[in-house]
Amino acid sequence: KMMHLKDESGTSPFAQCVAAEFARDGNLDRHILTLRDAYQSRRDAMLDSLETFMPPGVIWTRPAGGFFVWLTVPPSVEPTALRARSYALGVDYMPGEACFADGESAPAGTHLRLAFSQRSPSGIREAVARLSKAVRELLAAT
Repeated sequence: KMMHLKDESGTSPFAQCVAAEFARDGNLDRHILTLRDAYQSRRDAMLDSLETFMPPGVIWTRPAGGFFVWLTVPPSVEPTALRARSYALGVDYMPGEACFADGESAPAGTHLRLAFSQRSPSGIREAVARLSKAVRELLAAT
């Protein structure tokens, strides 16, 4: 059944059979629960770190699911400078405007999409501390 849904022929029939069997035996449901707990822990680490390190005026979402937190910094923080300073401190993020089909549909302000799915809670805490340092430095310069 899965073969009829695929038109790019990139997934092997054997891999599809293995995935179907994995799901049929209930392993997929158990695995999803494990992943959900891991991602929730990472999300919580990011939210706690943002609360701890970010200066006043910075706001963020509290996602109920997914892999990202959206952060909004004050308009006085210049996006290009923030990206350069963050990168110099070893932190990268997805600029918010890259997530919109055109610049006109992007909300005003400097938005950052922060991923929490790939790092450990301690790595997330360190990254948020560094990003906060960049934001604080640019706020102080204005």
